[in-house]
Amino acid sequence: MNPKDQAASSRVPLQLLPAITAIEGAKACKEGAEKYGPYNWRDEPITLMKYIGALERHIARLKDGEDLDSKSGNHHLGHIIATAGIVLDADACGTLIDDRPTVPGKASEMFDAFEDEQNRSKK
Repeated sequence: MNPKDQAASSRVPLQLLPAITAIEGAKACKEGAEKYGPYNWRDEPITLMKYIGALERHIARLKDGEDLDSKSGNHHLGHIIATAGIVLDADACGTLIDDRPTVPGKASEMFDAFEDEQNRSKK
């Protein structure tokens, strides 16, 4: 193997992230930057649950058949990408307040039990 290729194989494979992901996420981030300032979540902490709510609202609108956000004109998936990116960045920068309930719920167990049941019934 070429030494440059070998060295590159241990690096984060950014080439695997489709360009449209960055484009649509950046369009949504531009809207937020114009309203609140770019990278504002690095200056002031943000709360996780508010951002989860935003993600869920965009998902709900997608589920109901709406592709583009009526206010921004950007794709709901772009808003989801931007929101998830902001949460990840805030977490990495130490400005994410994790305000989820302190006692974990049972959602993961319920999902796993449902999938196990479905798999058993297919046999």
